[in-house]
Amino acid sequence: MRFNTTISWLCAIVTQSITINANGVVVSFTSASSWQKAVNFLHETIDFLGLPHDTFITTQYASNGITFSGENLITGPTPAFPNDQWGLFAPNNMRFTFDAPQHWIAVDFPGSIKFQLFSQGELIYTSPSFIPGGLGNFVGLVSDIHYDEVLLYKHPGLGTSIFIDDLHWGSAVPAPGGMLLLLMATSAGRRRRR
Repeated sequence: MRFNTTISWLCAIVTQSITINANGVVVSFTSASSWQKAVNFLHETIDFLGLPHDTFITTQYASNGITFSGENLITGPTPAFPNDQWGLFAPNNMRFTFDAPQHWIAVDFPGSIKFQLFSQGELIYTSPSFIPGGLGNFVGLVSDIHYDEVLLYKHPGLGTSIFIDDLHWGSAVPAPGGMLLLLMATSAGRRRRR
């Protein structure tokens, strides 16, 4: 039974986007349930509840190990954030750093979004643009190398403002199936580079 579950889960995850570059493997998900399975449901979440509208966010979540820089404003209540009516807005881009290395990140968001991941100031990954449009979108990344800084922005030509409903992240070891997929993708990438 466990073997069948792992195979079914792997079939679902393989339909997601896998990026292989010199730095490692990043798997992207547009399904929250698939991403949660890949990270074995081990993640933290900030829902941006409990602070007044137009509060600038910098170190309010430092106890969670995350610090924001730039102009990030709590926004709500608004139906643009269907999870709970509250979210975070940035007029240009959104940047945040973690106190400890991380291996996965996800956001619930309206509109479109693009990710850059950094490790000790070095850019290690740039995502494609996720442009599903509308409300209630989700995208999550799982990386086999750690990062400590994230930049969220929009593809040029799509405006500049970024909105996120909820932010999720983590650094524990992925579920066995998720690690297997990352190892398979890494192995395939190494064979192709030779």
